Amino acid sequence: MKSVVIVGGGFAGMVAARILLKRLPDDYEVVLINRHRDFVFKPLLHEAATGCFGSGVIREGVGDVFLHSHNRFKHVLGNKVTLVDFERQLVSAVHRRFNYDFLIFATGSETNFFNVPGAESFCLKLETLKDAFRLRQSASKLPRDRKSDVVIIGGGPTGVELAAELSEFGRDLGIPFSITILDRSPVLLPMMKERFRRSVARFFGKSGIRLLLNTCVARVGKRFVVTDRNVRIPADITVWCAGVKPVSVPLSQKIDLPKGFFPVDEFLRIKGFSNIFAAGDCAFVQNDGGYPVPMLAQSAVDEGRTAALNVLASFRGRPLQKFVFRNKGIILTLGKGYAVADVYGFVFAGFFAWLLNRLVYLGNMFTWRHRFYAAHRFATSLFRKRHA
Repeated sequence: MKSVVIVGGGFAGMVAARILLKRLPDDYEVVLINRHRDFVFKPLLHEAATGCFGSGVIREGVGDVFLHSHNRFKHVLGNKVTLVDFERQLVSAVHRRFNYDFLIFATGSETNFFNVPGAESFCLKLETLKDAFRLRQSASKLPRDRKSDVVIIGGGPTGVELAAELSEFGRDLGIPFSITILDRSPVLLPMMKERFRRSVARFFGKSGIRLLLNTCVARVGKRFVVTDRNVRIPADITVWCAGVKPVSVPLSQKIDLPKGFFPVDEFLRIKGFSNIFAAGDCAFVQNDGGYPVPMLAQSAVDEGRTAALNVLASFRGRPLQKFVFRNKGIILTLGKGYAVADVYGFVFAGFFAWLLNRLVYLGNMFTWRHRFYAAHRFATSLFRKRHA
């Protein structure tokens, strides 16, 4: 039996696997190698970390997603890839080996601490469900009789959403927080339009969230952060949201990986190979005009789809499809029932933006059963206080 091996079970890997299982002939199998049993909906991690709902909303069992494809689908979980041998077309994991006819790298990304002294030792991060639970547990243990200092390093979308959710979490639990966001950019969310940024800044002003912009972190200690201006900021909790890097995979031959990313052509093939593709956060993808495609869930979904369609085209001897990313916009949730959105150039804020965010997320979940469950939890979260 011929085989397509997918390394990584995030958005790109899951989308690619679904398309391939629907369209490949019966003599092909799809092997998904992933460390975890469940697919985790990472755009909602900050809400799980702040007690908005439990882990059941943001994780789907991979076996449930591919329940009706078990004859041609292998989910290899708990295995770390130890070597990809390009000459033998072989992927080696800790306990097993898999030959491939086509290979898709969708390994995703991990936190990048940029070698800042003390950052990896003293900062919490928001990368996995365990990280989310650790953050919620740490925040829940803070004293209720005094203000606790929370420092979020990184003012991108994750840092902004987390700050808003933590502020609400503290109010619901009666834990007074003083939340500070540090970011090296001179403006908050520089990739967004001015009106969008003003809406977020206005919300932060009402919530008492402090911004320290144009500020870099020199080092992190157990209960403090030191800036590049040698200013010491107290921090009962420090959360690192300042960037990611591709997850590395051992390869049998040296490939020039710019900053660790797989270089791909316009068809998402790794340069120099006709049967190996890369999609999602591990791939350096350029759109028309040479602009890098942003590392977003929507781009990972589109890349996973294009990689799968090009595997099918390669198998059938048909022309490959060029990848073109069309940014549909971005929606940042800022607590229960409120969000700021930029959708196809139209900026708006409020409950409708929050509702649209929920509908988009439901559309990107994989099973109807899970969509109904998540929709129920989204709705009831509006009327419940957050839990520790």
